[in-house]
Amino acid sequence: MNKKAIKQTALAYYSAEENCYIVESPLFEMIIGAAETEKEAWDIFNGSQKN
Repeated sequence: MNKKAIKQTALAYYSAEENCYIVESPLFEMIIGAAETEKEAWDIFNGSQKN
């Protein structure tokens, strides 16, 4: 899977059900970022893409 494409298609949204911000890509649902703030969620998402 192309990491750049995953990152480019990622979306952030607030989940009232989970009570947090979630960042995920429709191309690879196994990689997500979830946190109290949108910035933290993006940081987690981007960190999981390194290597």
